[in-house]
Amino acid sequence: MHFTVGRGKLRTLLGRYLAIPPEQVQFAYEAHGKPYLQGPQHKIHFNVSHSHGVALYAFVLDRAIGVDLERIQTLPNMVSIVDRFFSVQEQKSFHALPADQQTAAFFAAWTRKEAYLKACGDGLSTPLSQFEVTFAPGDATKIITIAGSTHGINEWSLQDIALSSEYKAAFVVKGKEQWVVRHWISG
Repeated sequence: MHFTVGRGKLRTLLGRYLAIPPEQVQFAYEAHGKPYLQGPQHKIHFNVSHSHGVALYAFVLDRAIGVDLERIQTLPNMVSIVDRFFSVQEQKSFHALPADQQTAAFFAAWTRKEAYLKACGDGLSTPLSQFEVTFAPGDATKIITIAGSTHGINEWSLQDIALSSEYKAAFVVKGKEQWVVRHWISG
């Protein structure tokens, strides 16, 4: 149900940007399932994330974008997720944090990592341990390494999106320009 409503809202928003009726918005899909606009509207790139009844939509011209949104919650298996899926350096950084900072740090890392994978269009076909992001409180938001190297990190911009204390959200966009992020929250 949420997927159908979310896809309808996405068509409505894209229709407004393109000045066409929502039913004329046509999607195609990349190899790993990332949707894109088919036809002459292909200059607009978009991405969507959902979490616990909240949706985040992102739009940009002429470049790849990925977003992720997660509701912050206690996960009984959070440490095992970090130990299994994060890079060795990220594991060390995570375990060095005081216990009361680990949950927020986990969701900061997770949203940043997911946003990057979605921007690349690879989804979870690329292991989360193959690139590193900052996530400790006070750290600048950035991609540290990709495949163990700093080569390529300057091709991407990573930013957090401040929504509420209940959610973490981030976006990654191809390019290093200064971005103006505008967001609207509707209920």
